[in-house]
Amino acid sequence: MVELGDRIHVIGGGGSGKTTLARHLATTRGLPLWELDRQGPMEEVAGHARWVMEGIFLYHVDVAFERATSIVWLDLPPGLAARRIVARHVKLSLLRKNPHPGLGKLAHFVADQREYYTRPARLPESATDWGALSRAATVLALEPYRDKVIHLATPREVRRFSRRTGATADR
Repeated sequence: MVELGDRIHVIGGGGSGKTTLARHLATTRGLPLWELDRQGPMEEVAGHARWVMEGIFLYHVDVAFERATSIVWLDLPPGLAARRIVARHVKLSLLRKNPHPGLGKLAHFVADQREYYTRPARLPESATDWGALSRAATVLALEPYRDKVIHLATPREVRRFSRRTGATADR
């Protein structure tokens, strides 16, 4: 078993499997789960003794990075992430549970996800500047915390990590 501690932050681009892995880690380790795009405020959550936190956010999350005992960075290939985004969109649409219905929104999300891997790092212009989120910005944001970052770049690495931590996510 890998020792992750009781404050685990899962980060990565769209379609990388953050929510899936975070849910499994929370369940198998008996920790509360905080999805940053659905819950908050993040500062209050980070102050708790035990948690699994997940999200794509890089800005205004320093307190979470500092308090985390482990940061798991899901850095999977862009093609895989795009396929996952499309599959999730179709599944949620068929279930009539898609909070962002429509092919136009799907096309925009897939294009934005592709740009996540290619755009250079830059500071955000506002708290909701999604264009400032990129793989390059993630590299820079995680650098001060490199001693506690677990970088997973392939589905095989994620499966191996999941088995070693007691989680079972293998997407």
